[in-house]
Amino acid sequence: MTRRANGAAAITAALTLLTAAPAMARPAPLTMFVFEPAFSGKGENPCLDRTARDVVRLDLKKEITQAPGLPTALTTCHVAAGTAAKARRPDMVVALYQPLGPSRRPETPTPPTGPSPFEMVILSSATSGQDAEYNRWYDQEHIPAVLQNPGFTAAQRLRLVASDAPSGYVLPRYGATYLFTSGDWAAIMTGIRAKLASGEIHTSTAFDYKTGVNRYYAVVPHN
Repeated sequence: MTRRANGAAAITAALTLLTAAPAMARPAPLTMFVFEPAFSGKGENPCLDRTARDVVRLDLKKEITQAPGLPTALTTCHVAAGTAAKARRPDMVVALYQPLGPSRRPETPTPPTGPSPFEMVILSSATSGQDAEYNRWYDQEHIPAVLQNPGFTAAQRLRLVASDAPSGYVLPRYGATYLFTSGDWAAIMTGIRAKLASGEIHTSTAFDYKTGVNRYYAVVPHN
């Protein structure tokens, strides 16, 4: 066999291995949270950079638990893995969250009470030493129960991977977002709190309520 034939055979073998090998999975995009006192424009808000996708602005309607130091206006977006969490102003808090499992849907969808889109944002940590029970309760009990409320369409659990807060604010380790449509967000909020109080939605001692953030946001329409 000639040298040229040897080279051609080697190239053919390499191409065969490449085409036969499974494609490398791309890292899942991260969810970026940008908290600020009021919405800012491009150049200040990293969610408005050209590389960000699925940008959503959220206007705070109600905070259930007090989170001193965490600004109220929130912009979320999807960014590539490896993106840096960098606050561009002293009053900004930027966080990167990795998805924990797929987006969840209600087992038995319930009709909405109106057309307006809302998002419930929960940031929380497990009680010390109880991460396993916290995650079991969240996945198997809490999310399915919350998704049975009127108009809820999706839930996504998250885990904090990086953050930047010039103010020193410390974000909880985990996050969860719930999407719902309604004509009366306050009634939805009141209904969930009543179910928690009655035990219809179970609470857990593995959930650290002292450091949690529980907020109801309205989705701001695109201009």
